[in-house]
Amino acid sequence: MNQDLLKEAFSSFLDASKSLENYFLVLQDRINYLTKELEKKNKELKGFLEEKESTNNFLKTILDSIDEAIMVLDGEKRVMMLNEGAKKLLNIIESDVVGKNFAKISINIRKEGENQYLLIGEKQVPVIYSEYPVKKENKEINGLIVVIKDISKIKEMENHYERNKRLIAMGEMAAKIVHEIRSPLCSISLFASMLKEESNFDKKNELVEGIIGGIGSLNNILSNMLYFAKERKVNKRDVYFPSLIDEMIELFKPFLVKKKIKFKKKINKFNLVCDPDLIKQAIFNILQNAYHAVAYEGIIEISLVQDGEYIVLSIKDNGHGISKDNINKIFDPFYTTRDSGTGLGLAITLKIVEAHKGFIEVISEVDKGSEFKIFLPA
Repeated sequence: MNQDLLKEAFSSFLDASKSLENYFLVLQDRINYLTKELEKKNKELKGFLEEKESTNNFLKTILDSIDEAIMVLDGEKRVMMLNEGAKKLLNIIESDVVGKNFAKISINIRKEGENQYLLIGEKQVPVIYSEYPVKKENKEINGLIVVIKDISKIKEMENHYERNKRLIAMGEMAAKIVHEIRSPLCSISLFASMLKEESNFDKKNELVEGIIGGIGSLNNILSNMLYFAKERKVNKRDVYFPSLIDEMIELFKPFLVKKKIKFKKKINKFNLVCDPDLIKQAIFNILQNAYHAVAYEGIIEISLVQDGEYIVLSIKDNGHGISKDNINKIFDPFYTTRDSGTGLGLAITLKIVEAHKGFIEVISEVDKGSEFKIFLPA
């Protein structure tokens, strides 16, 4: 009996050993498979890391090749990466700023109107400062890219272009200026020779007024030319506005007499903070246009009123008027419908008024006349 039990136990042991051996073989195969899979995944991971490192190096190379200063921030606005352009423009070391909060990096950007400047010590560099959010697939923002573009070379090129443009324009204008100056000079010469031979006192006064008018016209041409060649700064002071108007009317009298122009004025008393010389030039330019627009014995009206926050100077004539096709061109430099005109008067008048934070309205109808309204802050 005991022998049978022993045989049975031994048989069971053999079966269990065989089962364990089979399980071990399966387990070994499984381990071999997992080992191979792990090696495969490790290889893939290594390749991925190498590819990622290569991509990062490639991205860094691209970023470093860009002239603009570029800084990449994480969701907490810590600096993760910056390119060579940032190191050079901002004069910073990468190890000093990576991991640091962007707000703690001394980048001083100053705005001046529409312009932006990067302040580096006492140096002021014109720049364009931009921020671009980095978003996840769910559109959640998890970073920021800061771009600072140094535009000092562009500004220099723009200034150079503007200088060349002015020189070309001045060259184009030279022939017109010669003709414009020659005409009043001939008048002055004629009036002066007549004055020398004239004995009648009243006639002498009339000739003197002609000379004064010619000199005023010359002065206006040269003032326009100088203002166009190099804009002057606006030097504002408190002035009595009617006195400016009276001064220009007095200067313009010889022209009015020449064409027997009827002059009407309605001037209210106002003080104005302005550059009197520039405002007088603007008034003269519009009066000169009115003079050329009206026929013999035409009418020019001038008025000064207040309209809300503005003082409004109106110069109205009953001349040939301006067509709808031309009314949008009259303030363009060098645009003129007169053979002898330079086309600078109204362009400069507009610039003077805009420099005083004002604007101009023009109402005109062909063969009925024009009205120029200058609005200046009261």
